[in-house]
Parts: sequence; C-alpha cells; structure tokens
Amino acid sequence: MNTTRLKNRTTICLVLAMFLSISASPAQASPEKALSDFHQVLVTAKGRYSYKDQEKLLNTLEKNPSKSIELLVKELAAKLEQSKQPQEENADKIEARELAAYADLLSRLSRKSKKELSEKSSKALIDLIENKLGLDSEKDFDANSLKKRLVDILGKGCANEEKSLDQVKSCLVKEYNKEFSPYAKIYIAAALADLSSRGRSKTDKEIRDIFLTMLKSDCPGLRRGGAEGLKTFASSDIKDAPPAVTTLLAPLQDNYLMVRRAAAYSLRDCGPEAAVALPVFTKAAESESEYSMKAYSMHALSCIGSKDPKIVELYLKYLKNPELEMLALGHMKFFGQTAVAAAPEIASYLDNKDAIKRRYAAECLGYLGNNRDDILELLQSASLKDPDPMVRSRAEASLKKLKDRQSL
Repeated sequence: MNTTRLKNRTTICLVLAMFLSISASPAQASPEKALSDFHQVLVTAKGRYSYKDQEKLLNTLEKNPSKSIELLVKELAAKLEQSKQPQEENADKIEARELAAYADLLSRLSRKSKKELSEKSSKALIDLIENKLGLDSEKDFDANSLKKRLVDILGKGCANEEKSLDQVKSCLVKEYNKEFSPYAKIYIAAALADLSSRGRSKTDKEIRDIFLTMLKSDCPGLRRGGAEGLKTFASSDIKDAPPAVTTLLAPLQDNYLMVRRAAAYSLRDCGPEAAVALPVFTKAAESESEYSMKAYSMHALSCIGSKDPKIVELYLKYLKNPELEMLALGHMKFFGQTAVAAAPEIASYLDNKDAIKRRYAAECLGYLGNNRDDILELLQSASLKDPDPMVRSRAEASLKKLKDRQSL
C-alpha cells in the first residue's frame, strides 16, 4: 500500500473515531468538549461533515442551549477574526466550509432549542454583522451567505423585550440601507418583518418606509418582500404613512405572479379592513390566468368577506364554475354561520362521486351551523356508510358540532 493511500485511510479512521467519541456519551460531554472535537473534525476533514454527525453534536449542545449558543457565537467571531490575519506558511487554513459549519450549527441550534438569544449573544451577533462581515473578494468564503444565516438567527431568536427588539431592528435597518445586493436586502427585510410582527419599537417608522420603498423597486424580489412586510403594519398607527391596505392594491396587480401572491397573502390577513380589495379579488378569481392566484384570491375573499352575505352569494356562483368549484368548497367553511343558508347546497355534495368534494362538504357543514333534520340525516349516513374513511371521520365530527349546538 503506497504512502498516500495509507495517509488517507488514517485520516478517515481518525475522523470516525472523533465522532464516535462525541456520540458515545452525549450526556457527559460538555458543550466546550463537543465543540473542540467538532473543530478538530472540521480541520482534519477540511470542513466536510455529514448531517447525521452534526445531529449527534446537536444532541449534546441542546442540553444547555443558552450556553452553547454563546459559545458558538464566540467561536464564530474568533474564526472570522482569524480569517483576517496573515496565515503562516504551514498553518491550518480557515476555509469557507468551516465558517459555514459553525453558522449552520448555530442556526439549527437556535431553531431546535426555541430559546430566545441572550442579550450577550444578540450583541455579539450584531457586532459580527456590523463590523466583521464586510464583503472582500480576497476572502475565500461567501460573507453574504454567512450574513444571511446570522440575520436569520437574529430575526428568529431575538428576545421580545422592546430594548432587545429595538437594538436588533436598528442593526438590520443600517445593514439594509448600506447593502447594494438585492439578494441581501431581501433576507434582511424578511428578518425585519419577522421582528416587527413580535412587537413595536422606535424603528417601526423606518422599517415601514423600507417596505414602502421596496414596492417601488425594479426588482420583483424586492417588491414581493415589501408586500410581505407591510402585512405587519396593516393596523399600524404610525403617523404620516399611507394605510398598508391601500398601498398593497398596486402590487396586487403586479406583472409578476410572486408579487401578486405576496400582496394577496398579506391582504388576506388584514381582515375586514381590507374590504377595499374585494373587487380586485373578485375579478382575479374569475379572470386571473394563474390558477394559484385564483386560489389565493378565493382564500382572501373568504377571509376578508367572512361576514359579508354578498361574498357568500358569490361563492354559490363559484360552485357552478367547474374551475372554481373545488376552491369554493374548500373555503366555504370560513364563512361560518354567515353561510348557514348555503348548507343544503353543500349537503348535496355528500352524494358526489368525487371523494375530495365529499370530504370538503362533510367538514364544511359543521361550521355552517344548519342543524335541519335532513342535513343531520345526510351526515349520519355519511359517517356510517361512506366508503372513504376521511369522509366518515369529518362527517362524524360535523355531526357532533351540530348536535352540540342544537342542545344549547
């Protein structure tokens, strides 16, 4: 056996032994020891590791998530600092994969533990983003990709206290304003939207202005991000800013499907305040060329107009349209007792040949609240005799709802 093959086999055995030592007694392994072993594996294997191996390491780290997150942030900061220093001739080179491994591990741990970042960790991440992640073509790692991970961690793991939210939001607003890459702006805006949905802070006016500016961009991705972000401010009391609902009417008719869908999704969650958009959704449901946008429009109609009898009448009309029939059946339940008069028509679907239509009908009847004897009999029959188990299950659940309501 030649020297090269022997060396390769020795390296593989060493890496395997290291991971076996990590996984052999995860309960006794400290986060410091586990990370130290992980670092040795990364160096020996030149940054390569498997998902299974990382999962074993996570089992150790998640036993003390707050401490492990702080250690990972500190370790990542040290690696970034080391990457800036001149490398000695025979020194181990800090590679892109190694930096990405720590960021990926930090991201997975923060999601898996569902713990808020400590103030110390938040400040350390802010420092990394603001001071240590400048783009440099001479570096052999993608700082943009790394920043994306760190921004995502901050957006999802930041504590909900006003002070912490404000610090993180202020950092991300600065990063958004100095970024030139639309790609980077999109993921920073997504984190800002996530943070804004969790609480108000001093930076809300600036964040809302960012979303409004995004809607005017030439980049479809930025327009989509603006439409998604404005949902957070649908009921905002920010002064000197146009209402989010009326602002979202323009992207609802954008040339790009992803922008129209984002606007529809945001308006759908605005409730009755978005009634001004009902005519646009009505038109889109019938004339939109993309089926997915028809579905978004139908869903928005049922959410925004859930108390509007005119929208119920519109849905009954859609039941006669082969292209919209299934969507109408699936969304009719959102009207609840507003659509109680439509129950007999929905009940007629319990005899339909299509099992999916029978499923929708069986579920819907429980929400509409019509407990007429003939409807109860149809549901009773479906719960016992329908050949589809899901129809039987949904019919039984609806039957119980109606009987409980009848007994009140």
